[in-house]
Amino acid sequence: MTQFASVRKLPAQELHAWALDFPQAGTAARMSERGLYLQGWALGREHGDCVDMIVRTQTPQGEEFRRIPFNNARPDVIHRVLGAAPAEHPHLRCGFIAHLDPVPTAFTLGVDVRGQVHWLSEVTLDGEPEFRPQPSAQQVIQGTGGWLYLDNDTNRSVEQFTGRLTLDADGLRGWRTYLDACAEIAGAVQARQGVMIAASKEQVLPEHYPHPKGVLTVHEQVLGLARPGHRVLDTAALLRARADREQCFIRTDTHWTDRGAMYASLELLALLGLDAQVARQRWLDDVYYTMPFAGDLGVKLVPALSAPTEFLQAPLASTKAVFDNHLPNLGRVLVFDDAAAPWSSLLLFGASSAYPMLKYLKRLFRRIVFVHSAGNVDAEIVRHERPDYLVMQTTARFVVTPPDVRFVLRHAVAEKLRAVDAQVRARAQASSAKAAADMKNLPYCAMLDTNEH
Repeated sequence: MTQFASVRKLPAQELHAWALDFPQAGTAARMSERGLYLQGWALGREHGDCVDMIVRTQTPQGEEFRRIPFNNARPDVIHRVLGAAPAEHPHLRCGFIAHLDPVPTAFTLGVDVRGQVHWLSEVTLDGEPEFRPQPSAQQVIQGTGGWLYLDNDTNRSVEQFTGRLTLDADGLRGWRTYLDACAEIAGAVQARQGVMIAASKEQVLPEHYPHPKGVLTVHEQVLGLARPGHRVLDTAALLRARADREQCFIRTDTHWTDRGAMYASLELLALLGLDAQVARQRWLDDVYYTMPFAGDLGVKLVPALSAPTEFLQAPLASTKAVFDNHLPNLGRVLVFDDAAAPWSSLLLFGASSAYPMLKYLKRLFRRIVFVHSAGNVDAEIVRHERPDYLVMQTTARFVVTPPDVRFVLRHAVAEKLRAVDAQVRARAQASSAKAAADMKNLPYCAMLDTNEH
């Protein structure tokens, strides 16, 4: 029987941030002849350097402690968590990889910070040990040239690309309704609108993908429904036509690079009737750097696989947000204000591919409200913001399920608030207190009132 992990987090005031990548709660533990696979990272607070990770187990002889050194560079953590350039960063080696043998039924994970151990989590394994080499590798297709692709996902990406999965009559009707409704909602507030589908890697780089494209795909079905008034941007065709298309995607990740996001942003601006040359001038002095990066696909392999990846030399996308509810994924809201920007207001209902776009767009609009909704639209938010520009952004593999214009952001925020820990709630409340001076931000602040949840 497969072993599944349950993980209980403990207060860790001495740490800036940490994560246990494997084992993950509710998922099959990775077993091999070397034992239980353990992977994660930890960052101490200022001047609080982490020395070693500590694993505490119970044995018939009493408690046993094992030290695990920080033996894995994590440029992704330095870039994403600290918003810093990973090259030569003093805490670049903040990751750890180890195998626990014999496999414990339970253990406590901690970190040694300047000689004092701070416990982070309690992990319990249910079920009998079973040798399952690299189970998560089943979610990764290893293409040619070191390119990794997603497999066995809930959206059935492979079946979509090969044409074995297409939209039925209800799906086609749902997309037609959605596209019509988006145009209607935008028209009601006199906003210029666009619907943007972020390309998948296999659409742009099929030469490295082991599966042939089908005669008709879900993506092509959606494009076939789009009329000029729907203002749909096909980023797959845009990026596939570029000579530097391999620089537009991360080899070890499902997302586009910052450069790919920049190209998509330029085309989006043109779709909205804006002068893309203004954006190019604003971004003229942008600097890029390359570092090894193990993305959301590379970390599924054991050991994790990295590839040289280009990034914009810039802070995190959320930096300088005047409001940030800090919620993970669906339900997150970011608000940016820049009085010196050339264009007025943008409301963006987007997915994860929108975050690198924000590094560019937030320098162009005097007000941006980003709602992480995967293209689902809350019409009440549109009426509140009355933006000059309205964009709905979803991801190619998501199009098998039509987005919805009946999305209620308040409900999504309430659901996430019930799930997050006290530290996330505290950050959200602190951001809310600062943002409440602007009346336009009050609806987003009010959603964080925990007395309502």
